[in-house]
Amino acid sequence: MYRSFYPFAAIFCLIVFSPMVAFGDVALTASAEAALATAIADAQTRRDNAKEDRFAFSTRVETGDEDNPLIEFSFDPQRPADAQYILLHPSEEENPKARRKMLKQRQKDLQKMAKKGEESAPDRDLVIKDPKKLLNNSAHFKREEEQAYVFSFRPAPGSFNFGDDGGEEHEKKGKTKEDDDDFASHLRGEMFISKDKPRLTGVRFFAPESFKPVAVAKIKHFEIMMDIAPAWPDGPLVTTHQTVTVRGKALFKRFEQLTTVTNFGFEKR
Repeated sequence: MYRSFYPFAAIFCLIVFSPMVAFGDVALTASAEAALATAIADAQTRRDNAKEDRFAFSTRVETGDEDNPLIEFSFDPQRPADAQYILLHPSEEENPKARRKMLKQRQKDLQKMAKKGEESAPDRDLVIKDPKKLLNNSAHFKREEEQAYVFSFRPAPGSFNFGDDGGEEHEKKGKTKEDDDDFASHLRGEMFISKDKPRLTGVRFFAPESFKPVAVAKIKHFEIMMDIAPAWPDGPLVTTHQTVTVRGKALFKRFEQLTTVTNFGFEKR
């Protein structure tokens, strides 16, 4: 008698409750997708409303490098042109060679931008411009966390340009646009949307498996985690904290890099 009861009970539960579980999944996905749409609209509105805004801020970089462990600078567009960017660390006492090198590179960057008729605007570079474009029409609701909905996506080709302008200097280094596109193809992304008041709060890029960006190097672990928040209550969204973790092997030598970047002290000008 008991042998026949338990299978019947199990079958009864599957028949009655499975549609409820499915309905719950559909409802959760719908809520998450609605939150994503609201967050994208919020980011775009904040960006549009702040098109003419400039702001001061400071950046602190912990490099993990024994010779030059800390880089810190402040930027203020209201200061005279030659004093808008102030390098605080490394100081002359901490590492004079690294300091001179960084200041020299800064001047080269400014000269390059001047030739192109571009204005140096580190503050505007921090603004999150178009999260919808970043999603590359590939957003898929992945999971629910305590404070956020998480969407997975495939980064758009060219999302990672190795930190330069993709032009003449890019070619001098032996890199092409195809290299950038190929690098992005090895990565996946996750976008975090807060649940209480839908807003973009973070983006994560990672490599699900090891890959070779160039013939002589193999990356075994790659991850970038970005925290995103308003520069001020009704201001544009900016990257406030970023952690980059890379491990691999190049020219038969193992390497590991952990870099954290913190942007803080945002003040509207």
